[in-house]
Amino acid sequence: MLSVDIPTMDTRDTEILDFAVTDNVDHAEWQEIADNCSYATFFQTPSWYAAFQKTVSSLRIATKRFSFSDGKTAVLPLMAQSTSKGLHGHYITGPAGCYGGWISKDQLEVGHAAAMARWLMNGNRSVSWRINPYDELTSLLGPYVTMEDTTEVIQLGDINNEDQLRRSYKRSVRKEINKARRANITIGQADSWDQWASYFELYQANLHRWGDKATSNYPIDIFRHFFECDPRNVRLWLAYHDGRIVGGNLNFYQSRHCVEWHASFDQEYFGLGARNILVDSIIVSAMHDGYEYYDFNPSGGHEGTRKFKQSFGTVQKFSDIIFINNKRYILKILDRISKLFR
Repeated sequence: MLSVDIPTMDTRDTEILDFAVTDNVDHAEWQEIADNCSYATFFQTPSWYAAFQKTVSSLRIATKRFSFSDGKTAVLPLMAQSTSKGLHGHYITGPAGCYGGWISKDQLEVGHAAAMARWLMNGNRSVSWRINPYDELTSLLGPYVTMEDTTEVIQLGDINNEDQLRRSYKRSVRKEINKARRANITIGQADSWDQWASYFELYQANLHRWGDKATSNYPIDIFRHFFECDPRNVRLWLAYHDGRIVGGNLNFYQSRHCVEWHASFDQEYFGLGARNILVDSIIVSAMHDGYEYYDFNPSGGHEGTRKFKQSFGTVQKFSDIIFINNKRYILKILDRISKLFR
């Protein structure tokens, strides 16, 4: 296991550019910028943000467009989280704890990044932000980090063929893949809502089994939203045994980046290597499609999950978390709430 770190930038002498901020960013423009941004991930696209606006009543899209004095532009994807009284109480860049931050089709420099970071975090705002590990400019955010975290990544750009890829796996992974082949576990992509619904039923069965230990509980509406997204960006991969769905991975694709977001399996088929052969199949597909990174996503503190990911020969990329609980802003919100009851 390797660690990939980027030193924190010193911005004390950085010239902060003048800029204008506009609301109501057109989703077509936003997506077009993401499509032309080498470090963009699906978690910074309008499809990701729309999923949470549709399914979480307290969240609304509040993305900003920055127009700089040197002619460059950037989009900063944001969600505004409301209080129980409907007041805007918090900004999130990266819903569900996923990567956030600016994207641009222009070559941004430290001055652009510093301007956006200071606008977001130095005002009277409460902010949460998981740093995008694929954008080198985010290294200037080091002073704001409140919790360190990592993600596990296979750097597909360094791999020439399937044999080289699988040699980087642990021997135990290769054994599980061979076991799944002998058990006739097959892999395919879901292309109908019935298949997505069957996967959701499997997820619900696991939620019931996990009980209070479950760390998320996503409604069927969010899966319906992703089913309706462009299949070039959203793919539900399924493992089958004798025609029955026994597991699945929901993966997102954007720019150079393929990432796992959701997975659920029938426990009975773990012993047949279903999880390993499915992940291997998705990685191989991403490699052949020209993606440079296969990202397993941060593990949420689950050490067993982290070790499983590492068994595929990953490197670690830092994906730290920023949480700014601005006291002045909270006092302002509390004052506004108290006025509602006078």
